[in-house]
Amino acid sequence: MIPRYYMMKISLLSMFIIIFSSCAYQSLKAPETEITNRKELDSQDVTLPGNAYYHYMEAQLMKQRKQMDRYINHLESAIQIENTVFLQKELANAYIKVKDYKKALHILTMITTTEPDNFDTWLLMGGIYQALNQRDKSIESYETALKLEPEKENIYLLIAELYLKDDQFEQAKDVYKKLIKVNSKSHIAYYFLGRIFKRQHQLDNAIKNYKRVIELAPKTFQARFELAEIYQEKDDHRKVVGIYKNILKDDQDNVQAIVELGAWYYKKRYLKKARKTFLLLVEKLNKYPLIIKKIASHFYEKNQSDIAIFVFETLQKKLSKSGGINYYLGIHYEENEQEEKALDAYKQVLEHSEFYENATLRIAYLYQKKGHYNEAAVLIEDLLLISPEDAELYLFLGSIYEEAKDFDKAEKTFLDGLLVDKNNIRILFRLGVVYDKWGKKEASIDQMKRVIEIHPQNANALNYLGYTYADTGIRLDEAEKLIRKALEHKPNDGYIMDSLGWVYFKRGLYDDAANYLKQAVKLVPNDPIILEHVGDVHVKLNQLQTAMTYYQKALEFQKETNSRQLIEKKIQDILTGQSSRKEQDIQVNDIKAHSN
Repeated sequence: MIPRYYMMKISLLSMFIIIFSSCAYQSLKAPETEITNRKELDSQDVTLPGNAYYHYMEAQLMKQRKQMDRYINHLESAIQIENTVFLQKELANAYIKVKDYKKALHILTMITTTEPDNFDTWLLMGGIYQALNQRDKSIESYETALKLEPEKENIYLLIAELYLKDDQFEQAKDVYKKLIKVNSKSHIAYYFLGRIFKRQHQLDNAIKNYKRVIELAPKTFQARFELAEIYQEKDDHRKVVGIYKNILKDDQDNVQAIVELGAWYYKKRYLKKARKTFLLLVEKLNKYPLIIKKIASHFYEKNQSDIAIFVFETLQKKLSKSGGINYYLGIHYEENEQEEKALDAYKQVLEHSEFYENATLRIAYLYQKKGHYNEAAVLIEDLLLISPEDAELYLFLGSIYEEAKDFDKAEKTFLDGLLVDKNNIRILFRLGVVYDKWGKKEASIDQMKRVIEIHPQNANALNYLGYTYADTGIRLDEAEKLIRKALEHKPNDGYIMDSLGWVYFKRGLYDDAANYLKQAVKLVPNDPIILEHVGDVHVKLNQLQTAMTYYQKALEFQKETNSRQLIEKKIQDILTGQSSRKEQDIQVNDIKAHSN
């Protein structure tokens, strides 16, 4: 998509246009996609020689049929017969439609030599350069367009956005100030100036610009919200409260203002006022139940679980049967590691609620986390009765059985899931892992090969298969190729780096192995298997004290009993070996002493 003044894709500008969609800003409406306005083209007399005119008309027919290749071919044939600027513009637009920007740019550049004052051509060139990430040329083209039509506000905004993308705030500010000279009532320019000053922590300047926005466009609530944020930073309680109350005076259904005002009262520990403010949401939730999701995501994005819990506990007293309130209360209890309270909240979500399935999944997850595998499995089995075609439920249930080491049920569940979705990569992969844990190496290898066949770039399967070969000491060259391919897709993955180190360990190349394994530890410092591997390689390098350090650290993170026993035996072997060597040294010294 080419960014034009009427088709802006840069995040700040797009967001701003949405925010100010209620404002009169007619120049932002989307005109035609052609370089020249369609009405202008239609009004022109298409005077072309016979054969050129034939190809032009055929091109228009192909365009209507959306046969773009033939549309372009006919235009190119027409130009070979009669190379006019009119046809060049048409062909440039055709290339833009198929996203062949370089060819479109070549044509537009030629047009500027014959029509240097064509505003639309320079504008499109700026958009194409922007699409090609050639910022300087994009700005140059936009500035040329501005010289031709300096009143076009949108071009200023596009140029400023290009500067902002590279954090060139001073250049962006200069552009906005130029726009204000052209249009002193451009509230958009003042708004972005306010944002830049706010980011630069020049708060007084930011306040000045936001106030100007509010003067020019009183209904632009976003400027008010950002002004309130600044006053919060300044701890100006009166002004913060005043802004939110004024927003609610103008728009009593503004949920964001209610939430922000209540949150501010909570932070300042005016809990009665906070509770009273949040209770205003009860009426809104009765009218618009879906706003509960926006309220929850607001606090989640700001990492304010403590305030969210206060809000939802307050609302729950009035709307105790609300599935959304109980579900999101549970979510935020989990965020605060209050798992028992989370379970209680999830259990309050009734079966008819749209949140029932998600709440049940959360309950099952918490049961699984506690090791209550039977209770977790029963819940997912009940959900499968409601949604038997949901492959993700089979994946979850199979994983519960896998963790419980009930490999028979895990295998059956995953195979049932594959009947629903035979190429489900995640189920195929987990089935391979189950076979590996079950001691069925060949079956595990077959599953991983199947995953790679379906998805050749699947780094997890490539790594798993490569590590399986390495760990069993077979096909080490193939193992290395698989693991290196996995690293291409996940270059900073510590587990894959560990696998590569293990290949070298199995080859007896211990120095190389140590290099890769230590890189793995830097990436994943608390994984017991990687730490154990580093210990193993130091044993081979006869660096026993270093090996002991890594084994002891591995024990800190290893929870599995059999694996702990293996590490403890390795530590004991080192200690026994050191003790034997000491006894031998003592005996040698005794012999030397007696001989003297």
